[in-house]
Amino acid sequence: MLKCFPVLGRGSASSTSSTSDPTQADGFKPNCIGGRTATDQRSTGLPVPADSPLAKFREAVRKVSRDNRPVSVRAIPGTGIVHVKIQGDSKVFDSVGMKRIDTSNGPKRLEYLSIPAVRYVPHLAGGGKQPYVVSAMSDKETRQLMSPNQSLKSKLLSRDPPGPIAYINGGFYGHTGIREDEIGIKSYAANAPIGGAKVKGIKQIEGVRPQDAYEDDYHRVTFPNGSYVTLAPLLAQVNETTGQYENKFPAEKAANPKYAFEHTPLNRPGELGHASHPNARSAIDFPSSSRPAASPTALKTNRYRMVIAGDDSGVRGVRSTGMRMAEIAITVARIGAFNRDPGYAIACDGGSSTTMGIIDGQGKSLLSVQGLLNESSAVNFVALASSNPPKQTEDATVKLTPYVPKP
Repeated sequence: MLKCFPVLGRGSASSTSSTSDPTQADGFKPNCIGGRTATDQRSTGLPVPADSPLAKFREAVRKVSRDNRPVSVRAIPGTGIVHVKIQGDSKVFDSVGMKRIDTSNGPKRLEYLSIPAVRYVPHLAGGGKQPYVVSAMSDKETRQLMSPNQSLKSKLLSRDPPGPIAYINGGFYGHTGIREDEIGIKSYAANAPIGGAKVKGIKQIEGVRPQDAYEDDYHRVTFPNGSYVTLAPLLAQVNETTGQYENKFPAEKAANPKYAFEHTPLNRPGELGHASHPNARSAIDFPSSSRPAASPTALKTNRYRMVIAGDDSGVRGVRSTGMRMAEIAITVARIGAFNRDPGYAIACDGGSSTTMGIIDGQGKSLLSVQGLLNESSAVNFVALASSNPPKQTEDATVKLTPYVPKP
């Protein structure tokens, strides 16, 4: 079945997939991709089971084709989620409206999940005393880890049929267990979150206060179930006066010496000196409302977007093919503008923590994306759980507030 998704701008990078007559949505020309559902068909029209050797072979061929396109778009069956992958040089990114992406070190990779806000509710997951490597966990362990409520009582009494969950790594965390500054040294638990975090149903680890020079960069993101995470910096936000979705981390801001490694060589907990270097990065874009559109034929809807900028170079530092903070801000400012009610986008942890994916109701992986070539680990995750039944009128708004340190 041919499916069209209005995700990219006019003049989108060419694709080897088939297209239909374009329709206008968000004022942009949609990319269309050819794809088949879990039940494939032979030329005779007879169904081919999804687990048959022929179906698996066809899917492998399609995956190779997708992986080699500059831009690929595909629906994840049974979820309502769309996976977009953009890979190539600056011309590819220019063609989809993401200007000034530096690819002098080599091609760059950007992947994101577009998730219907009316069908999914966000929360913070994870939050234990050690980093989690999702790719090394069993399906059951992964499902439990991504649950909106980690308490044993909640897990035993839950009657909601499990549905799919999308996730992305969450907040920054300390490795050394100490914070050193002009005040002195204070000990914290290893793997403590920078700025604090709360996962519903488990005992929290005390957060590490960000370095003084960066406190204004940090914001608390509070989810509908009361869980929260502290993230930085703000990448994009709607201008309440003009209604425009604006880049909040442009090159002019990135030029501040505090965002350069040359001026922050120790990279102490909570510092953002890494912003100047290309790196694997994660970010998430939130609409300002999760309410459904007034009309089912509305051209714009509200969707969460989980974003990863990958680094496939195998090296770290100035020669890597990741993105600088100012570059990922360009990308989220672009895709977040597709929302009917734009809200804001904010950076998550990056580097070796960069990971996102989708699991089904049993915890089986439907999609896994890594920022680096190695296995990624994170102490918490921003997760989006399918709502059952889908939300109709309530508004599961995610609140953004400035970080306020404890006295």
